[in-house]
Amino acid sequence: MKFRQLLPLKLCLVLPVFLLVPMLKPASGLAKLPASDRAGTDIYLPLIQNHPPVLVPDTTKVLTEDTMQYLTSVSANGREFTFAQRTPTLDGLVPGDVIVSEPTDITPYGFLRMVTDVVLGEQVVVITEEASLEDAIRQGGAQLAYEPDPDDIQGARLNKGVTLSPDTEAAAGVFSINMSRVVLYDHDGNQNTTYDQITADGSVIVDPNLDFELFIQNWRLEQLYFALSGTEETNLTISSNVDLAAVSREVTVAVYTLKPIVMSIGPVPVVLLPILTVTVSVDGTVSVGISANVAQSVSIMAGVHYQNEVWEPLSNFGSQFQFTPPEQVEVEASMKGEVRGQASLLLYGVTDIYARVATFLELEVDLTTLPPCPTLSGGLGASAGVELRLLSSVVADYHVVLIENSRVLAMCEPITLELQPLWVNNLTVTVRGVVTSSNTIERLHWQWGDGESGDQWFPAVHTYDTSGTYMITATAYDELGNTAVKTTTVDFAPLSYMMIDLGTLGGPHSSASAINDAGQVVGTSHTSLGYKHAFLWEDGVMIDLGTLGGLESEAHGINNLGQVVGWSQVSPSTSNYHAFLWENGVMIDLGTLGGFESSASAINDQGQIVGWTTTSVGNVYAFLWENGVMNGLGTLGGSQSVARNLNEAGQVVGWSQISPSASNDHAFLWEDWVMTDIGSLAVGDTSYARDINEAGQVVGWSVTTDGSYHAFLWENGMMTDLNIGDSGVTAVNNLGQVVGWSQVSNHAILWKNGAVIDLGSFGGWSIAMDINEAGQVVGWSETMDGNYRAFLAIPNSQ
Repeated sequence: MKFRQLLPLKLCLVLPVFLLVPMLKPASGLAKLPASDRAGTDIYLPLIQNHPPVLVPDTTKVLTEDTMQYLTSVSANGREFTFAQRTPTLDGLVPGDVIVSEPTDITPYGFLRMVTDVVLGEQVVVITEEASLEDAIRQGGAQLAYEPDPDDIQGARLNKGVTLSPDTEAAAGVFSINMSRVVLYDHDGNQNTTYDQITADGSVIVDPNLDFELFIQNWRLEQLYFALSGTEETNLTISSNVDLAAVSREVTVAVYTLKPIVMSIGPVPVVLLPILTVTVSVDGTVSVGISANVAQSVSIMAGVHYQNEVWEPLSNFGSQFQFTPPEQVEVEASMKGEVRGQASLLLYGVTDIYARVATFLELEVDLTTLPPCPTLSGGLGASAGVELRLLSSVVADYHVVLIENSRVLAMCEPITLELQPLWVNNLTVTVRGVVTSSNTIERLHWQWGDGESGDQWFPAVHTYDTSGTYMITATAYDELGNTAVKTTTVDFAPLSYMMIDLGTLGGPHSSASAINDAGQVVGTSHTSLGYKHAFLWEDGVMIDLGTLGGLESEAHGINNLGQVVGWSQVSPSTSNYHAFLWENGVMIDLGTLGGFESSASAINDQGQIVGWTTTSVGNVYAFLWENGVMNGLGTLGGSQSVARNLNEAGQVVGWSQISPSASNDHAFLWEDWVMTDIGSLAVGDTSYARDINEAGQVVGWSVTTDGSYHAFLWENGMMTDLNIGDSGVTAVNNLGQVVGWSQVSNHAILWKNGAVIDLGSFGGWSIAMDINEAGQVVGWSETMDGNYRAFLAIPNSQ
């Protein structure tokens, strides 16, 4: 059923203040809490440490068993006491005397009355009016530290569905009150029909404590201390099966009367009667099917303190809340639930000393989000007071608000769930990501697409039994029942790579820099003499490409025609090096732009070569070499630039200083003699472009806002973080497969369509440098003995 607009719905549960929390009473009374633990008004030290002698006037008559055994009745208004026969005490009563007694069968709460007349006959009728303790006691006081127990209950009035069940595992003094379908409202008045009711379900578990103290001096109340404390846990659900535009209903579901407590001030018995009341109320507009739940844990102390004719409040509290939003909400809703507590302490069944505590929650539901998104506020309110009919003729009554505390418990925002590229190793997939919300995320659930599911936090790992393509679904749940769902796909084809050691030219180290579509690999290797030489590897054989006359050389690029480029020292007597082009066994010096050094990075099938060179004034410029001519490509504004790769269309990528004073470089795309800054992942920070494919996709790495380096993919004017963590990528083929390395695993990686394949290593770290159209990858890896070797990684499917 669709719900109409909801007006505020107020749900009230009145709980005894005995049900309130922490255990603040030490052995000798209530000590003041540290400032860091207090909220509200200070808690006072015990009022009476050493009582002065008790002084009771002769006009106070304590009626003992000798007299009370003849009491036959008390009038309904409590004024007339009828005794079956005379006793010496009754014969001595005169107007102005105060009579007082402990509880009896006829006066279950005792009494404290002032005699106004005595009628003697076969029966004795004593006419009285209210009296106060100040009338009965000149000087004296009493203290009480009391922990109520369910065994103390002597009477209960319970609504249908309310029970008090013993908790055998709980400590003594714990009350466990249960409610099952307690009817708050019944539209037709017939509780046998349930389709038109508002009901309450839940439980209250409490551990109450009571401290009471008073002192009278010179016929006046000088000091009074009353505090209720304890712990309480509540779980309450209100459900509606009726549509009501407006309802205001309060139901007293339980009243517990505990055994009277008798204190003594000298011979005078002071009788206190604890009353615990549970009341549930609903106020507002309700709709069929709406159901709200609140669970709370409260720690509180509430009470009053009187001294020198001045009243002071007592309060301290702490609380935790959990709340389940209304079910089936299909309209914007505003609900208010309130949980209140009250305990009364009656003096001789008349004077009411009380404390009340309210816990409330407010829920605003925003239907602009799916699912509906609630904002939850909660807090505490408390009050206390004394109606001093039998305590004082000076102070009539005192009532005070102790606590008014409210805060936003949870401001709902849609959950943000992001999945980073998948990491694949053989048949095991690892999913990393981020989930955020203003509320607490309670669980992250995975469905792996092969029938398996379960909860895992990031990184989530799953191993499949067989290869194939699987859809992975992640669902995040917050404490208010909101969810966010993300899906991704893992494809185990190829399942893994086989890494081949390409060997060396006789030395301990080698590294591979580039591979063409024919599987020819170029790179650098140490010779047996310890020098670095460029090599060409083909069909298991590594060929030394020599030098331009110097001692060392490096190969950086190769095209599909087998032409190789790199750099070489030009003389054994100098460290200067020049870019070279090697083909058919001949190494050609490409020269410089007037400087001493140059290096070639890549060559396309058109024979265009890119790299960098120094100029006659000492600048470093990216260059494009074609048809025997080297041309500088300029910069983005600074004095340095480097060209790293190019595609068949002659588009060139690399990086450049952005101004003469800048300390950072930016990735660029050069085309038709125009160099374009393609930006960075963190605005204004560093970026490097490493490769470009025929579709114009550019890859490289960039500094992010947190200062780390992340791999990026740039296309159509937009730079995208590949979300591989601290990483760099070096090459991209025309299938969109990207290779590089990641510091997450310190291994060479292959990225495609959001998935990452760990290419492994020879025992330590590894770096991938290039990939051809067949998915073959080259780079180098640390070995178990600490050297590094060039590798060729071939998909197992080949």
